[in-house]
Amino acid sequence: YRDNRHKERYNPSLVFLDFDQLKETNDVLGQGAGYMILRRVGEILLQCCRRTDVPVRAGGDKFIILLIETNVKGAEQLVKRIIGFLNPEGIHLSWGIASLEECVSGSLEELKALADKRMYEQKDKKNKKRGRQ
Repeated sequence: YRDNRHKERYNPSLVFLDFDQLKETNDVLGQGAGYMILRRVGEILLQCCRRTDVPVRAGGDKFIILLIETNVKGAEQLVKRIIGFLNPEGIHLSWGIASLEECVSGSLEELKALADKRMYEQKDKKNKKRGRQ
């Protein structure tokens, strides 16, 4: 993606999603409840994503969505749509979004690191508000 024309046309964005307090849910209600939450989130992701988007469970309570030809604004719209379905069900998450156009090297590794960093920054802010580190 070092060619700027490629960046403009095939500008992928990456969304990292991580569930707030899934461990606590598992501890209080059991792992079955946590599993049901993860299943529900998977259903919502499939419902909200386009056919060209690639949502995957990255392990634990983290999901990653690769959005082809989508800038940060488009990725933010998708996250808002997902949250609109999940929050009324009591499922809350932290997210990080990065677009290839923001990456200096143009590498997928940099894109992944930036989205992951932003997700953990948001998660840390939420934890500080709740008085936890």
